[in-house]
Amino acid sequence: MGSNHHLIVLQLSVAREPQTTTAQLTSSLTATSPEGDKLGQWVILIIRSMLALGILTVVWLIGIYLMRRKKVTVMINGNDFRVFQPPSLEGVVGQSIIIRCSFTYPENYTPQKIDISWRRLNFHGEFIFNTSKGYIHPDYRGRLEFLGSPYKEKTGTIRINQLKLSDSNQYSCRVVTSGHRPEMWQNIPGTFLSVRAREPQTTTAQLTSSLTATSPEGNKLGQWVILIIRSMLALGILTVVWLIGIYLMRRKKVTVMINGNDFRVFQPPSLEGVVGQSIIIRCSFTYPENYTPQKIDISWRRLNFHGEFIFNTSKGYIHPDYRGRLEFLGSPYKEKTGTIRINQLKLSDSNQYSCRVVTSGHRPEMWQNIPGTFLSVRAREPQTTTAQLTSSLTATSPEGNKLGQWVILIIRSMLALGILTVVWLIGIYLMRRKKVTVMINGNDFRVFQPPSLEGVVGQSIIIRCSFTYPENYTPQKIDISWRRLNFHGEFIFNTSKGYIHPDYRGRLEFLGSPYKEKTGTIRINQLKFSDSNQYYCRVVTSGHRPEMWQNIPGTFLSVRAWKPTAKPTTEPTTKSAASATWMPVLIGCSVLAFLLISLGLVAAVCSWKKQRRQHENIRQVSMRDISALSKNRSIDLDQQQKDPSNQSQPNNAPAGKENDLEGIVYATLHVKESSETTINALSSEVHIVYAAVKFHAETN
Repeated sequence: MGSNHHLIVLQLSVAREPQTTTAQLTSSLTATSPEGDKLGQWVILIIRSMLALGILTVVWLIGIYLMRRKKVTVMINGNDFRVFQPPSLEGVVGQSIIIRCSFTYPENYTPQKIDISWRRLNFHGEFIFNTSKGYIHPDYRGRLEFLGSPYKEKTGTIRINQLKLSDSNQYSCRVVTSGHRPEMWQNIPGTFLSVRAREPQTTTAQLTSSLTATSPEGNKLGQWVILIIRSMLALGILTVVWLIGIYLMRRKKVTVMINGNDFRVFQPPSLEGVVGQSIIIRCSFTYPENYTPQKIDISWRRLNFHGEFIFNTSKGYIHPDYRGRLEFLGSPYKEKTGTIRINQLKLSDSNQYSCRVVTSGHRPEMWQNIPGTFLSVRAREPQTTTAQLTSSLTATSPEGNKLGQWVILIIRSMLALGILTVVWLIGIYLMRRKKVTVMINGNDFRVFQPPSLEGVVGQSIIIRCSFTYPENYTPQKIDISWRRLNFHGEFIFNTSKGYIHPDYRGRLEFLGSPYKEKTGTIRINQLKFSDSNQYYCRVVTSGHRPEMWQNIPGTFLSVRAWKPTAKPTTEPTTKSAASATWMPVLIGCSVLAFLLISLGLVAAVCSWKKQRRQHENIRQVSMRDISALSKNRSIDLDQQQKDPSNQSQPNNAPAGKENDLEGIVYATLHVKESSETTINALSSEVHIVYAAVKFHAETN
């Protein structure tokens, strides 16, 4: 009984004093060790060294982590409207977790009211908390607390108590401001909360009591076990902290997609082009195998990730700087590509280009390449023009005039054929192009506007705007706003306040019917040159679930001066169809004409060479042969004068030859008859006759 009583007292003492001080440890070591004094000093020195090393390591790692940590936040629309959240958190069932949220807005922006909302699941997921309505989702009632200070500290932090395994989800913080210029921005990646089950843990007191209950010398042994366990725990914590520090330092930042999960867009990092030439900017994308989009739309931006749009397949929109020069070569459905080609490059085309993919259907998605492709355009080297080529040919050729004309004709024919081919291809592209509609924010919250309009000074222009929202969504109030200049430009019209910008007062009319037809169309009268701008339609709904969505590319209005037209164009559409039908016939005729011109050119060159060869053969006839023929003829004439009675002449000789020309011909033919020559010799004699005739004519 005494020993048991002693053990019970020991348990109580240990439970009351779970920690052993350095002095007590030293006294116990010196009391039980033969050389207790030295051993106790060594143990104390080792323990203190390990503790000091551990504290220094922790402080060093925390300092490195704080210095190397960089907050990177994805903004929805830029312009310094940002929301910051941690990328991930881990909690334990039954405990609490704090999800921090802080935000910023421009210095020159003063909101009248700030509302904080939290969503779960994804960017467009259901709301779980809202400060304006005091709404808390039934799954979080009694467990969610708002710790933020939106006005003073610009925070929207929340705490979730009594965590459950079902709380593992993605949480996104959303900020909505109201006033003269209402805004709404939200963190895109959000914070992923992972909740795990807690493991049963054995406390130090329980372990000590179990050890002291079974050990004969429980007091000393329990203290030693406690010291060893605490040392191992401290070493384990240091090891974990050290590994986390190494991981954070060695981690490399990779390009993050908006939605991840194999939704990726691939582009070359950089390209180089030459002024006046063409460049192809390739774009390919992927999505999960179990994902089947109903519709795929491709868009291209320039400048940066949130830069202005230069191309869109849904509206057939092409930026004014690229009209007539940009071609879409992609095949989104078959090859999963969105490649474009820019023709007639300019130095101003040097920019950053980003490819964006938007899918619609049961599960709409939107993803874009973040770094994009940097296009560098350089000036081209001086080239030899057609005029320079013609002048060089005429200067170096013996018969440069004719040859230069032939070269010019060939070059012009090839240029005409190339122009006809380009026109034909453009016609086929325009006939085959299909217009598709792109959704802006997904979840069927869409705003539709024409990509561009053209007006005339003094006249009126209607800028149409229509919108849609999900069938199960019922707004209590719908407000329409219009901006100009850019996505975050100044407001020019607002239905809720009846506001009209001073530049448009007395000229702007609202023609929309938000509730019946879901339209927000406006008309601008008495157009001015200053009205040339970009216009954006914005829809804001209020009620149990407020929403705000806006058209991103907007409508570009170009105002030009009025010019009287001599004759209006009233040709029926059948003519365009007929011209499109006759286009292949015209191209075929052009190709046939080009072939005939080529054949005629070849025939003319061959004829010219043949004539030149004949002239050279004629020149080879020497004047000596012609003079010899003339001398023989004169000898024959002298003999005939001396002996007139001699009438013996060769057979078939012409009587009474008084013409010297006929005599020369006769003499030549007589030589031919007397000599048995071949066909080649006969040909050469004919040339000699021709030369003789020409010589006689010149002498006379």
